[in-house]
Amino acid sequence: MRRLAGRLGNRALDILFLPGSQRFWKQRLLGKVMALLYHRVAPAGEHGFLSEGGAPTITPEEFQRDIRFLEDIGARFLSFSDLRRGDFPSSREFAVTITFDDGFRDSYERGLHYLDSRRIPATVFQSSAMLGDGRLVAEHALYWHASQSGSCSDLIGFARARGWVGAEGENPRTMVGRWLQEVPAAQLDELLLTLEPRMEDQAALARALYPAPELLRRAKKAGHEIGSHGHGHYHRETLGALEFEADVRTSIARLGDVLGQAPTSFSYPFNARVEGDQETCSKYFQQIATVDAQLIDRDCNPLALPRFTWPGQARNGLRHRRWLLTGRI
Repeated sequence: MRRLAGRLGNRALDILFLPGSQRFWKQRLLGKVMALLYHRVAPAGEHGFLSEGGAPTITPEEFQRDIRFLEDIGARFLSFSDLRRGDFPSSREFAVTITFDDGFRDSYERGLHYLDSRRIPATVFQSSAMLGDGRLVAEHALYWHASQSGSCSDLIGFARARGWVGAEGENPRTMVGRWLQEVPAAQLDELLLTLEPRMEDQAALARALYPAPELLRRAKKAGHEIGSHGHGHYHRETLGALEFEADVRTSIARLGDVLGQAPTSFSYPFNARVEGDQETCSKYFQQIATVDAQLIDRDCNPLALPRFTWPGQARNGLRHRRWLLTGRI
């Protein structure tokens, strides 16, 4: 009953976003930056094992609708590099920063391609293991195995032998989500090596999902920023301190090889970090992005720049306005 009451109360708030209310909501944005986070930009159902597993997927039409709405209400568009140079909205304007995490191929071919047509800069935080290695990163490989009946049986058998199964009958996707946060990265890699024969078309799947290095170079040339999202996209809790720093350094080296210069910004995979990580990352980066759902103002710590993550398809037009005016639904 309490949950139902909460949903009804949340739905009632939609009335605050009727057409004509935008002037009020824009006032709270003046002089600030709203950083928005997207992941995949793809038609519904394309490589559905990713969206079912945990990689949020907005359709190209929905993404374009977001951008058009922001243009219509007068947003300035800035990249993280713009903020780094001190370009900030005045007290009479507000700005939006468009970012993508992980760095899927469709983020470049559909997301950045549309932004290019609108002359809007963006920042892609790229996981460097997704660059031409012919293999899926551990997170995406686990989502794939959990979606395949035969492979899923092997997955559960392997987990049961190691005591990883939390409860009989646990949903495979739930189980995989838990492993990604709890099981040491080295053990996940061992599991995936065992299951690799099940994924006969892994190289083709990686080519379909991940960008070729040329896409990154093209994006940089078009004025977009490529930041680091680490190398293997492991959850921070599954890496030791030295492993985490090594992963960061590998990412810097790989992106530097592709782009000709090291990245200057970073976002935490899964938005996960532990005490001391900011200090570690500050040795390599000038800016660090989080997903802490706050507006960015002039006094914001550049090593903790918050973003709002796309919350999923809006139920209606009011909820759509609510997301783009507040960062939440």
